[in-house]
Amino acid sequence: MLEKQPGRPLGPIAESVLELLASQHPLSAREIAYQLQLSVNAAEITCTRLVSRGRLRVVKKIRVKGANKPVSQYALVRQISNKTTFSTTYFRI
Repeated sequence: MLEKQPGRPLGPIAESVLELLASQHPLSAREIAYQLQLSVNAAEITCTRLVSRGRLRVVKKIRVKGANKPVSQYALVRQISNKTTFSTTYFRI
């Protein structure tokens, strides 16, 4: 299970996104929406909110055929100590 952070608790969608990204990463908002059976808009808003809270990180932006702007791929940020956070994409797990 995920560590509890101080402040307002995460909702069920945000918890599902974090659990999915703990097992598979990096994923785009569209891939997250497909796997969790959400709307793409709900997945994008949740990922943006989790990035601003420091729980997710944009690993890279890729160009996708048919998209007007680059698509962000997200990965989980793990808390190593109280001051430092690292992305899980740098670790072989």
